[in-house]
Amino acid sequence: MKRFTIGSVVLGMALLAASTASASLTATIINPLDNSSSILLPFDSSTFNVTIQLQTDEPLTALLLKLQDITAEPHPSSYFTINSVTFAFPEDEEYQWHQPTGPGDPLVDLPSLPQELNAGNSYTSGAIGDVPEALQTGIGTFNFATLNITLSNPVVGQEFYLNLADIAYGDADGFEQVGSAGTSFHVTVVPAPGATVLGMIGLGMVAWVRRYSQRKQANAA
Repeated sequence: MKRFTIGSVVLGMALLAASTASASLTATIINPLDNSSSILLPFDSSTFNVTIQLQTDEPLTALLLKLQDITAEPHPSSYFTINSVTFAFPEDEEYQWHQPTGPGDPLVDLPSLPQELNAGNSYTSGAIGDVPEALQTGIGTFNFATLNITLSNPVVGQEFYLNLADIAYGDADGFEQVGSAGTSFHVTVVPAPGATVLGMIGLGMVAWVRRYSQRKQANAA
């Protein structure tokens, strides 16, 4: 099986520039809880999961991509950290994504974790790479990997966007191709549920005290 390297990503990008054909692979970040392209993130719980979902009309024999913070290119207002990457193991298919065996695994180009998406790497992660362990994939829609991510120092009301970059894959003929990114993933920081409830109780108490004080003053008059 042909091994995939960062150099092959560069070659794939060059092939894309020389070709007007549309990509046959689209990789999209989704919320694994509801398959949407967004999440409401409580400010007191800033760690969450996203799943990379693939939609392809031809079999894949290799795949590389990167996670990118695109909140306000080229200078996002904060940064994300990838804590872990877990590759999917589809039980109803003949293939399984290759599980990394360690830092020396030649089939996986995955930098050490955790990894910050900050200005040092243009708010883009290192390549998240993998290949099927035995056979090429089928076609259709299926999951590739789940990423556990932390957003540092979130503030209520902030909005952030993530997407995928440098998507390159091997097709069934052994040629390297370039895929496209789907809809951007939208992260909105919201108040913690407990804080919201306490705030509502507090507002209710203030209103009750005001009404009580007004009635007491009216009776005294």
